[in-house]
This record gives sequence, structure tokens and C-alpha cells, in this order.
Amino acid sequence: MKTNPGYVNGIYVAVERSDHESDSKIVQFDFRAQRSFTFGQVHSMLNRKGFDRYDFTAGGIGCRHWNIIVLGRLERLGFVPQFSALFLHEKSAYSYSRLRDPLPRPIQQGTWDSEQTHQLALRLWQQLSTQLTMKIDREGEIQGLFILASNPEHRMTAAQRLVAMGVQLGGLAAQMPTRSKDIEAWESRKEALRVSAQQGASLAQTRRDEADDEDGEDEDDEENDEEDDG
Repeated sequence: MKTNPGYVNGIYVAVERSDHESDSKIVQFDFRAQRSFTFGQVHSMLNRKGFDRYDFTAGGIGCRHWNIIVLGRLERLGFVPQFSALFLHEKSAYSYSRLRDPLPRPIQQGTWDSEQTHQLALRLWQQLSTQLTMKIDREGEIQGLFILASNPEHRMTAAQRLVAMGVQLGGLAAQMPTRSKDIEAWESRKEALRVSAQQGASLAQTRRDEADDEDGEDEDDEENDEEDDG
């Protein structure tokens, strides 16, 4: 992996670990595998799909983007549970702050050397928005059913539907203010995801344009060489 000019180049290094807990001072969680896989399988997946050829954005903050994308890939392959990448985004999409409820900020994206890898990364990033929309829609339905349950005529039907959705009815009323705040927070995170996607697409387009310009310059040099030979 590389950083922008002016920053120290990074090197992709894979380290195998057998323990289940990390020593990170930034995060306090790990993702437990839901099916067995070898270290070699993961390493091969990264290399084969081009995830090892990645350019950070200025300052190196693009490392968060890389980790989320790779975890999303492992999630799609069934190695880690669903919503793992979304959970990582929730824990990573903030500037370092002492605020109790920090606001989500868009994660700056890096670029991938391969256009195919970039397109795959875009789809994996879109998966986060899709999953977040699912959570928002589900919570909205729960709140709608809770309101419906206040009507005696529909109370039984609403309660049955809530139970079918896996909602514990006990203490639900006390949870509603917090649940409403959750929806607001998720909507804010969706916007952060959208802005990140736009920034990543713009950065990738800039790289493509620069590559086209370099190809054009090479062709001009070849033509000039031919004229000199003539």
C-alpha cells in the first residue's frame, strides 16, 4: 500500500495471530469467525482481488476505509457475521474526540490500483448503506406498530407482529425515546456514507484522468521519436 507523495510509503504486511482479543488502544472489539478459514485463504483473497494494492488518502486516514472494505468482503464470503463491516464503520466513522456522542464524519477513501477492485469496493461500500437502510426501516416499523398498539382495537395484532419481529414487549415503552434517537443517528451515518462514496468516486476519477494524461504523453513521445528517426 502507498500513501500520497510527501508521506512515508506503507507496506502491506500480514501477521497471523491465534488469540481472540486484540491489544488495540483505539478499539475494544474483535470479530469472531463464524466458519473456519486459514490465514493463507485470507491472504490469497486479498492478493487475488487486488486489495493489497491500495493508495491511502492524504494523512493516511484511508486505512479505516481499507479495513471496512476488507471486512465487508469477508462478510460477503461468510467468514464473519452479517453487519460486521457496518459495525466497524459505526466505531470508526468519527474523528477522535472526547464527546460522549460524537457525530459521524465521512471516512476519507483511498484508491485501488485496479479498476475492478475499485468497483468491487464501491459495491461493498454500498452494502453498508443497504444494511443501514434495512435497520432504519425495521426500527420505523417497530415504532409504527408501537403507536398502533395504543389503539385497543389493534393492540393484539400489533403485539403479535412485534413478537414475530423478535421484539421484547417488556420495557418497550421506556425504550422508545432511545430508539427514536437511534434512527436519527443512523440517518446521519447514511449521509456520512454517501459523502464518503462521492469523495471516493471523485478521487478514483482523478486517478483515471491522470493515467489517461500519462498515456497521452507517452504516445506523443513515441510520435516525436518516430519523427526524429525519419
